[in-house]
Order: sequence, then C-alpha cells, then structure tokens
Amino acid sequence: MEVELNELLMDAMNRRASDVHLKVGQPPIFRIDGELVSLDQYPPLKASEVAKIAYQIMSE
Repeated sequence: MEVELNELLMDAMNRRASDVHLKVGQPPIFRIDGELVSLDQYPPLKASEVAKIAYQIMSE
C-alpha cells in the first residue's frame, strides 16, 4: 500500500493533528494535542514515498 499525500492530510485534519512527520522506515506520525502519535495502520514509509510526497509539496 503506497501512502498518498492527500490521504495523509485528510487523516491529519480528521484527527485534528497539527503536524505530520514523515521518516523513511517508519509509519507516518501525527502530533495530536502536543503528543506524537504513530499511525500503525500505515506501513513503514519507503524512501520513494517520502520523496514523492516531498516533491508534491515543494515549489520549483
């Protein structure tokens, strides 16, 4: 299962997360009410997924 940016952002919004942390080899982590919450329903992120998400949010 490839993690998609829009899916992550919708999930973050629904959980009222203030931050989304992405690190290769770990599932996404949200900051919710000041606490870091690992999202174990997502698989550990691959380098290609993190790069794809990063390029989607960066401007040229």
